[in-house]
Amino acid sequence: MPRRQREPLSDEEIGFLVQLANGNALAHHRRSERERRRRTGAPPPDRTAE
Repeated sequence: MPRRQREPLSDEEIGFLVQLANGNALAHHRRSERERRRRTGAPPPDRTAE
């Protein structure tokens, strides 16, 4: 049975998915960094420079 082809995503839908993916990637990176610091005993990063 052939699959139905759906309409292309709108620019708004693409933008939403890009933001979602970027947020997930950032959360994953922060989680990885936190785990790495926990394993190595490194102090948390200095947030005053931001």
